[in-house]
Amino acid sequence: MKIDQEQLFEQLFDAAGEGIILVNKGGTILMANTRIVEMFGYSKEEITGQHLNILVPKAIRSKHSKHLERYFMAPKSRYMGLGLHLEAETKSEKLFPVEISLNHFEEKGITYVIALITDVTERKIQEGKILKLNEELEQRVALRTEQLTKSEQLYSTIAKNFPDGTINVFDKNFDYVFVEGKELLNSSNDAESLTGTNFLNQLPKDQHKIVSDCFEKTFMGEAGSVNIKINDAFYTMDTEPLNENDGSIKKVLAIIKNITQQKQAELKIKRNLKKEQELNRMKSRFVSMASHEFRTPLSTILSSVSLISRYTRDEEQNKRDKHINRIKSSISNLTLILNDFLSIEKLETGKVEVKAENFELNEAIQHIIEDIRGVLKNGQLIKFIPVQEKHNVFIDRQLLSNTIINLLSNASKYSAENKTITIQTQKETEFFNIHILDDGIGIPESEQKHIFERFFRAKNALNINGTGLGLNISKNYVELMNGSISIKSKENEGTSVKLSFPKIN
Repeated sequence: MKIDQEQLFEQLFDAAGEGIILVNKGGTILMANTRIVEMFGYSKEEITGQHLNILVPKAIRSKHSKHLERYFMAPKSRYMGLGLHLEAETKSEKLFPVEISLNHFEEKGITYVIALITDVTERKIQEGKILKLNEELEQRVALRTEQLTKSEQLYSTIAKNFPDGTINVFDKNFDYVFVEGKELLNSSNDAESLTGTNFLNQLPKDQHKIVSDCFEKTFMGEAGSVNIKINDAFYTMDTEPLNENDGSIKKVLAIIKNITQQKQAELKIKRNLKKEQELNRMKSRFVSMASHEFRTPLSTILSSVSLISRYTRDEEQNKRDKHINRIKSSISNLTLILNDFLSIEKLETGKVEVKAENFELNEAIQHIIEDIRGVLKNGQLIKFIPVQEKHNVFIDRQLLSNTIINLLSNASKYSAENKTITIQTQKETEFFNIHILDDGIGIPESEQKHIFERFFRAKNALNINGTGLGLNISKNYVELMNGSISIKSKENEGTSVKLSFPKIN
């Protein structure tokens, strides 16, 4: 593929990050790139054909024209204004600092100049800040030097009592030249043992590079600042170059401050904010879910009560019984929903206490099955397969019962009528397991990673009453008892839940 060199040049010229203009010997601007337009506020049409002086501050335009004439007499590549403060002027007559690099070339005996113009406003601002910081440091160092001259003892006292940190001086090998401060009281080191040793050896290896980079920058004459983490403690290190009389920098002053408490407070605020955001999301989902889940059973109760009042004859008792059972079922659903909410509240506030006791597991499961039969759908059965006739365990009986009831209720809710739900116990060397299996609607594979999240409802269960809290509560209960819960499921084929607890008694 043949490259159109002229088109490529124009694209490169226009895409350059620096401002570029092409000027002839008369000072006329022949070309300007997009960056020049951005910097000076002229359009390309406005600037092309104009004299270079429109970019020069009015006060020095005549002087600049003479400089331009002299340059074309003996053109050479050079950097303009080295050590000087150069300014340019925008269309709106605003002045801003620039750096300019000049290059020339000849085409058919005609000399052209390319000027690269860089807006250094931000750099000047930063240099001003650094200069101000250096001036402030110089003032502090001068004052400190005067104090040290008057009293070495006073200096030592101040350094030793530097709060929550240390005052340090390091040489170019990053060895301690001086160190004092109250932070030494919290370590196994003292000033004498540290002097002459390498500072990096006091740090974790993953902190070496950021600290050494900061030091090297400071030895080049720039102040530095980094955050350091040592085990569970957090520090800030601010460095300043210590200039010798000849201007060289052989030592660096480093102020190291322990900010662990501030960092912990900051992390706590972030955690609390995240928790508050999560609570707000939960409240929103709760209001939406509760309004739906309460509306259905309450509507059923209201309609059944209205219909019962119409059946006044003795021979209509069957119809009355039908609506009474509907009311009982709706009240049972409301009770389950309220129990879920109460369980979540207790878990959130840490009010759930684990009270382990010895009991016979098979007998306890039989009682649970008897209690839950009233909420099963028509024709549903619970089949219990115990591992052995007697099976004693040591665990919180109430939490285990609540968990199994929750899981059996789910199995019934998401299974059709006339289906069998199986609960089976299994004994291992160090664990006992409880399996609950159903042939229900199952959970889509793509959604199984969310099944233990609060308020989560799988897409194939949205039309079935439920709060989306049951599995979340069960998981919390199981973990409180040092157990684990796992689920295997296939959509339209059923679900298997495994509870595993340590140590059979």
